[in-house]
Amino acid sequence: MATYYRYDGFLKTVNGQAIAGAQVYVCNDINVNLTNPPTPLATVYADNAGANVIVQPGGSLTTDGFGHFFFYALEGVYALVTVNAGVVRLYLPDQTIGPVGAVGLGTVTNNEGPLPANTIIVGGPSGGNDIQTSGILISNLGTVLSVAGAGIATGVVNTIGFITVVGSGSTQVAATANSNLALAPVGHVLVADGNGNVEDSGIPLSIVGGGTVTNNEGPLTANTIIVGGPGGGNDVQTSGVLLSNLATTASLAAYALLSGATFTGAVYAPEVDAPVVVNAQGSGVSAYIAVLGDANQLVTMSDASASTFTVPLNSSVAFPVGTTLTVSQLGAGQITLTPAGGMTFHTPSSLTTRVQYSTVSVVQTAANVWLASGDLT
Repeated sequence: MATYYRYDGFLKTVNGQAIAGAQVYVCNDINVNLTNPPTPLATVYADNAGANVIVQPGGSLTTDGFGHFFFYALEGVYALVTVNAGVVRLYLPDQTIGPVGAVGLGTVTNNEGPLPANTIIVGGPSGGNDIQTSGILISNLGTVLSVAGAGIATGVVNTIGFITVVGSGSTQVAATANSNLALAPVGHVLVADGNGNVEDSGIPLSIVGGGTVTNNEGPLTANTIIVGGPGGGNDVQTSGVLLSNLATTASLAAYALLSGATFTGAVYAPEVDAPVVVNAQGSGVSAYIAVLGDANQLVTMSDASASTFTVPLNSSVAFPVGTTLTVSQLGAGQITLTPAGGMTFHTPSSLTTRVQYSTVSVVQTAANVWLASGDLT
């Protein structure tokens, strides 16, 4: 049975304002054409069973009043393209969803030469089960590490010989590799010292169980961080994340945790002045109640008869303080700004638009307190 993974994102301007009504497209991350709509589109779903295909960019791929969108997809690497007001605004390639691993089998080996002391190990350039040193000291990433289910680790030390770390805390050495530790501390990472010897890194890993660490998931892509595999126990796989994507002075605690191979994240638009989304009400609508998606956007009303634009209480629609609601009279009928019961509206004159094409606004200065302005009678 196929597994579908969820992706959540939020579209915001750089000053933190949610972008509602934007269209998000999910593409296969190969030769993406940044047109409207972009191609090639990937197949994505509205549920974790893969029963309901989303016709892009509809459904949950159109951002709501919080700028939120989501979808489900098979594991893989995708590209996200955001379109607002008919223009491509944002392109995010290399979005990894799910564990992203091919099927394989084998013991992890080092074919690249010396593993310098205390450096992080990543996938080697030959792929498969090949590993190599990253050249980055593990101390540069902090000490927030936790690995469960790995009792025995096997590998090549400086291409001189093999070492085996046993869950009981003892160190076994084959060939010409040497250990400087009479008894390795239980649950600590052992690393090569660059001279063919093994030493304690001083970093606990919370080791549980026994067995040789194996790669059952397929090629360990060069320079990608290695993580535990979906098989549990002593299984490993590539994370799909390049080590170069991590700042060498940051702590692992600063990065998003992978929880059940579900990825969540925030997407921010690169421009401050995002286009205003127009919510056009037809000629048959003479009464309209504002919704969260109208915040800091524009509502137009076109009815020929007198109309009302009602602002609901915060208990019904939680508009943040500082929200602006704007409405324009496109028809012959004047529009009256109408507060819900229990609200306060302050105005310098009236709450009614003056003539056709008048535009008026209300700004929430405190909870359920609004200040009116614009072309009022």
